Amino acid sequence: MPACPNTEADKASLYAPDKCTDMKTTLRRKICVVTSNRSDWSKLKLVAINLRKLCTSQDNQEASDIQVDIICLGSHLLHELGATKNIVKEDFPNAYELHTLVAGDSVESMTDSVGFGIVKLTSLLCALKPNIVLVHGDRFDAFCAAIAANMLNLTIAHVEGGELSGTVDGTLRHAITKLSHLHFTCTPEAARRIRGMGENPASIFVTGCPSYESLFAVSATCWEDEKMDQFFNGTPFKLKPNKFILVIMHPVTNDLEESNTLYGSLLSCLFSRKTPTVMFYPNVDPGNKSMIQTLHKHQKADPASTSWLRLVTHMPHAKFTALMRHASAMVGNSSAGIRESCVFGIPTLNLGSRQEGRRVPANVTTLVKPSIRSIDCWFDNELGKRYAQSTMYGFPDSAKRIAHHLSRIDTSAGQLKQFWEPRYALLPPLQPRQYVSRTQAILADSTSSPTSSPIGRCKILGLITARGGSKGIPGKNIIDLNGKPLIQYTIEAALSSKQLDRVILSTDSDEIAEVAQNCGCEVPFRRPSELAADDSSHLACIVHALNILRETECFVPDFVVILQPTSPFRKSIDIDSCINIMLTSSCDMVLSVCESSLNLSKNFYFAADGTLSPFAESTAEIDYTPRQKLLKTYAENGAVYVLRTQSLLYPPDNAPNVGSFRSADTKGYEMPVERSLDIDNPFDLHVARLLMAKPF
Repeated sequence: MPACPNTEADKASLYAPDKCTDMKTTLRRKICVVTSNRSDWSKLKLVAINLRKLCTSQDNQEASDIQVDIICLGSHLLHELGATKNIVKEDFPNAYELHTLVAGDSVESMTDSVGFGIVKLTSLLCALKPNIVLVHGDRFDAFCAAIAANMLNLTIAHVEGGELSGTVDGTLRHAITKLSHLHFTCTPEAARRIRGMGENPASIFVTGCPSYESLFAVSATCWEDEKMDQFFNGTPFKLKPNKFILVIMHPVTNDLEESNTLYGSLLSCLFSRKTPTVMFYPNVDPGNKSMIQTLHKHQKADPASTSWLRLVTHMPHAKFTALMRHASAMVGNSSAGIRESCVFGIPTLNLGSRQEGRRVPANVTTLVKPSIRSIDCWFDNELGKRYAQSTMYGFPDSAKRIAHHLSRIDTSAGQLKQFWEPRYALLPPLQPRQYVSRTQAILADSTSSPTSSPIGRCKILGLITARGGSKGIPGKNIIDLNGKPLIQYTIEAALSSKQLDRVILSTDSDEIAEVAQNCGCEVPFRRPSELAADDSSHLACIVHALNILRETECFVPDFVVILQPTSPFRKSIDIDSCINIMLTSSCDMVLSVCESSLNLSKNFYFAADGTLSPFAESTAEIDYTPRQKLLKTYAENGAVYVLRTQSLLYPPDNAPNVGSFRSADTKGYEMPVERSLDIDNPFDLHVARLLMAKPF
């Protein structure tokens, strides 16, 4: 998983105004956590505990006084599903209980439960008066809480928005996202989708799945630590670690017939194999009773199934984690099979469309419409295997990250939301833009009349590209030049620019990255080794950087300025002059050049037979014309390249020079020869040192 740009410095540099505040001056903060079942509590519990730690820590300087209230509703209160409210009360004994479910397993009863839940939650939230309401996922219970809190003008924080699934819950997830003000996502892809919905980028945080904090903490002895043998003591058979199948299958709410068909096929296979199995009952979604009836029919037809099958209504999360870690395979359609099993590398069979659209790690096989035989074949091939650990959905400190943001986000500004145009989804046309510098914009803001129209501000990225594997001069990019690393000259020029909004480095080298950071340059990622080879495409390196920034930060510049560290004499005025040419024209690229003293007709290459062949056609008129009367020629000096992001990432089908960042619609900026030296070999370096010692 790529590194997460969620420090306050990162956010302040990316988005304005800054959304954080000094908590030492903040009054008591009340955060209400709404949980409806064991699954979402496994995520929210860790966030709530971390919030409580922030409040009680003696040496904590970030938070002054945080009160955490827990509301238990939904299936937490159903005895037939284990009354999992008691699990919540183990850590939060004063948790509120709210009965919100209407009896029945039909779509109508679920709709009634939504209305009932909104009414009950509205009353309780009015009494509690929280600053923030924290909800999770895509359940209709979370939807109720989001509606109630939104109508009460409370700040809503949503965990795990932006994801896709193949059920009606997927639409509820996106609806909750639009009702929410703060978004804590598991993946950059989810963050990108939320940004595409028009949400403020400054309110989106790629924190990872909060349950990963507990998954990473699981030890190899968790089976013994959690006393799993005692937990399954009433089972007629002894459950042995790594010798059983774990099954979690839920209804597909938008296709109840599919639920029963899939469940029936899976049960037929399991009852045929008779491998030791731990199976959880389906959740309370519409269609669960039909599934349970199908299960009971199989049990009635095979009374001896108790010798290999153990049914479970619920289980504390620590025990569930131990169970999952020691399963020989996991089967069903639960999100745990997609998001959590990959941490332990368990072979997982995902059945049907319930998880459609989610990123799938290597340990997961999906069968949308499986036959009994195809399920059986999967067991034959996968049972007992182990895959490499994948962490695509989280970080070891994901819950702590969420708690940190919740403790510091400023909620005093109100909850009015604005729609943010997704730049990379709605690309602007290629046309001249009016531009003002940051200083000019501030002055214009302070002096303009109320009726004057604001001038649009472009985002301009400075991208320094420096790989570690230079062959001509080993360690070239950080080699000493007049007492400084070579790259420092480029960083200083970029940071002195009046036009660049950000300056970042793309490199594969930790050593170069450290030098750049010490010089004040951002290094938010590392370039993959395949983009740092001698024959790697410079264009691919640039596109990689833009995609990483888009996916991890939802940051898409209007223009990108490429700066190579081998031009130490380039100045900030050269950078800004190139940018101004771009901003006052409709071109796709601005290229820095210097006057060339070469006559192309007098340049040759060796043919295969050793004869010299001219690069350009030679004529008597050209050969004998004085150099002063020939048309001036200019050479690319490698100092500054300004590119329009739209044209770079989305070139038209008929665009020339496809595969190159050079464009047919290119303007030039002439730099003096004395500032155009590009260090490519030891001789260039020697010349640079002489010029540094005695300027031209």
